Amino acid sequence: MAGYILHDSCYNSVETALQRIVGECSLNTSGKLHITDLPQEQQELLRSKFFDFLIGNQIPCVFSAIYTEGLHQDFKRKQDIITKAKEKQKEKDISSNPPKPTESMHQRLFRNLFANTICWLSDHCLDLDKEQVQIIILTDTIDESVRQQFEEAINKYLQPRKVKHGGKLYDKKNKQSFRTEIHSSSLPSGEDYLQDLNNVSTKIQICDDVKTLVADVIANSLLHHFQQTKNAEPCGDLNTGDAIVWHKLEKRFYVNPHRTLDALYPHPSNKS
Repeated sequence: MAGYILHDSCYNSVETALQRIVGECSLNTSGKLHITDLPQEQQELLRSKFFDFLIGNQIPCVFSAIYTEGLHQDFKRKQDIITKAKEKQKEKDISSNPPKPTESMHQRLFRNLFANTICWLSDHCLDLDKEQVQIIILTDTIDESVRQQFEEAINKYLQPRKVKHGGKLYDKKNKQSFRTEIHSSSLPSGEDYLQDLNNVSTKIQICDDVKTLVADVIANSLLHHFQQTKNAEPCGDLNTGDAIVWHKLEKRFYVNPHRTLDALYPHPSNKS
């Protein structure tokens, strides 16, 4: 997942310039369009022109990457824990409610991407403790369920709080029900936890035009880049400066030093 950051002062001029590039490539951007829908020649031309524009105008880019193998391994690990817990409960003649589903891959990627955006804003231009900031997130058409997941991810990041996990258990032998609770803190990943983010507001806006097409081009190019470079190092971390070496936008990407996704969902073959 990837995107780029624009200040509202240059929003209109950037949009005009991007539309000009699309016109030079003879593209029709009415409706949802992905770069992979285009012929190979047009893909290469559009990618080159977009990247030259981003580099020439020093527009910051952000990205978030995860190994599906690492995500699957984490899911399996948690399922194993649940299975063993149920076996123990069965030995004691206790039944319990099934656990709630975990976050989707898109939600994890988005939350990390949003965290990177906040970190970039804090590092480069804004005092988030004092300034009122509105972040408008432009995305192409997504299902309402995905939009809700994104909003939930934002809320978890902006409003760290104590959360309660647990479930209802039933002791068949004694015919009694009771609850188990685990209390933990929900803290934003990859961020200065002491920073006050109460001044930050957000809005998700559906936008099927050239602005989201650029983000699609960036994300697609990263996928291709990882597929090519991971042939040499198939298990290395993804959210690092080393991982994007030789990508054309290497100098434009913001790399968050807190590599949360790499730590939580490493490739199963990564023993480091």
